[in-house]
Amino acid sequence: KNMFYARSDSLAAQKRSRWTQLDDVAKAQTRTLLLSALPAQVSEIRQTAAQVISKIAMIDLPANQWPDLTDFLVSGVSSPLAELRQGALLAIGFTCEELSSEELQQEQVNKILTAVVRGASDSETNLDVRLAAMQALHNALQFAGPNFRIKQERDFVM
Repeated sequence: KNMFYARSDSLAAQKRSRWTQLDDVAKAQTRTLLLSALPAQVSEIRQTAAQVISKIAMIDLPANQWPDLTDFLVSGVSSPLAELRQGALLAIGFTCEELSSEELQQEQVNKILTAVVRGASDSETNLDVRLAAMQALHNALQFAGPNFRIKQERDFVM
């Protein structure tokens, strides 16, 4: 994750630039490897992969360079594997924490909120998954303004 993050704005910009200048094949391979780590048996691997995914998403999503990320993460929340459900929710939460409300399209926000609510529901029996969902919900609320203006959607989220 430190390949994408720095406290200094100028160093962070350099790191983002290094990523954007990589060839598309290298970026695709990196993304694929990170996504494949989300269902890892070791929780630290899931956590780290989710953090790195969010750092790349912070660069790629606003530029529409990773258009299938949201769909992949949302589908991961419906996986029969608890590890993947948790990893996907961690990545959603970290990504929502990194982005501003202008950087996601409303369709993406709707999918994210639906997935997070699903992960936090009573039907989810794995407490680690539910915790990841609640953390993701906390980070996703900044995007939910338009959804909360519609009673049916507000009730669904609540």
